[in-house]
Order: sequence, then structure tokens, then C-alpha cells
Amino acid sequence: MRNDDPEGIVRSPTWKSRSDYDLVISYYNEDLETIQNTIEQVKKRLPSQTKSRTIVYAKGPNSASRTAMSEFLQKIDADEIVALKNVGREGETYLQHIVRHYSSTDSPLATHTIFLQPHIPWPGTAFPRLESMTANTGFMSLSTYVNASCPADGSEIDVLDQVHPRIAQIYSSFQQDLCPSTGFTITWFGQFVASRQRIQRNPLKAYQNLLDYFDVPVGEGNEKEWIWDEGWWNNSPDNPTLGHALERSWPAVFGCSDLKLALECKDESGSHCMCMD
Repeated sequence: MRNDDPEGIVRSPTWKSRSDYDLVISYYNEDLETIQNTIEQVKKRLPSQTKSRTIVYAKGPNSASRTAMSEFLQKIDADEIVALKNVGREGETYLQHIVRHYSSTDSPLATHTIFLQPHIPWPGTAFPRLESMTANTGFMSLSTYVNASCPADGSEIDVLDQVHPRIAQIYSSFQQDLCPSTGFTITWFGQFVASRQRIQRNPLKAYQNLLDYFDVPVGEGNEKEWIWDEGWWNNSPDNPTLGHALERSWPAVFGCSDLKLALECKDESGSHCMCMD
């Protein structure tokens, strides 16, 4: 462990300030063998002769102390462990990473960031897509694409008749347009690749504004506390309805939500399953 690391962050002695590919993993307390296998399987599919970092954001027991974080880092052979509060699901984690590195000169965003959870639920889709990734890949989900639309009342509904509050507003916030009733693409499971260029097309303020909703205190009269009064019955800081909406909205966040992805790609792989920079 490096002795000059800031509080709440533990880095390996071989930490690199710049990277071609960052594996960014949102972790709570999942099985160690599972996250180790995910890291191994993803890294073996990266282009040869490229630099990569594995950055794990820990929201559970492994972030309780610097000793626990150091032991965790060594067990999974990561490059950095960052302690976070257990709020907002994986989407809050990804926003934290983007905000943290967006303007950094000491540790800028990687050329490509692979946003992950410890378990990859669609390996038959994810691994072929990783192998199809190119230097010009702007955005690519690692799970299936799904058709959704926004009826005239401004809500959102997908092809399975599932409704997720705020997807329409997330779409409009990042696309600078009304959510279309003719259909657009969402995705599942919140695991994807995004280029630095694609991430920085959006202003930092857009990410920060969305991130702030995940840390609204409960029962303190905050002006944004209404976020906990809407959505599903189990809406809570560690499992917010807004987090489920964001999970599906990453194609819209990164300008890759054309309906043809859901209609032509679905769970296939290849150039027709990604957006190019």
C-alpha cells in the first residue's frame, strides 16, 4: 500500500496515473472468487500492449478500515480501492468515478472505461462484445438492448410493460431533447463501455446534478427529499428507484439510444451493437 494515498483510498505500489482501459467495479460484499474471475475474464479480452487499471469502489465491509481495504486490494489484485457510502446502487458508483476523474490532471479518465459489477450476468453477450471493441468505440452495453418509448404523458415504458420513473427525464437531461414516443433503446444490468470522448461530451454539471439526488438525506427536510416518496414500494437510499432507472438509461446518457440498437442488435455483438466516436 502506498503511504501517500488520501483518506478512503488505497492504491497498489504499481498504481498508474494514466490508463488506456479502466475497469471500474461497483462492489458491496459479493463472493471474492466471482469478482476475481470477472477481472480476469475482462482483462484477457483487452487489446494487447495496452495499459489498464482495476478500480474498485467498495460499499460494504471491505471498506470499513484501511486495513480491510488493503487486504481486499491484495486478494483481488486491484490497483485502487475507494470507499463509498452504500447508496445509489451501481449507478451512483459510476457517477462518482466520472465526477472524480472528469477534470483531473493527476488521474484523468482512461481512454475507455469499462463499468462493471462483480458478476457479469450475460457473459455470452458481454465477452464477444468486449472482443469486438475498437479504438473508436464510443459506447457499448455489455448486456441486451431493449426497446422503450415515452407516451404523451412523459413517462417511460419498455416492451415488457415495465415502467421506471425518471427515465424520460434522464433522457432529456443528457440528450437535450424530448423523450420520443416512437421508441428508443435502453439496456439492462448497468454494465457497459464508454470512451473518455463520449463521457466528456456531456458537461460535468449534468453528472454532478444526477449524483446529488443519490445522497439526499432522509427525514431532514431537504428540498429534494421528494425523491424518496416516488417509485417502487422499497425505494431507499441503498436501493433507490432512481438507481433502477439510471441502470437502463446509460445509452441515452452517452448518446447511443437509437432504436435500431434494440431492433437490430439486441444481444448480438459486432459493429452494429455499439456507437462509434
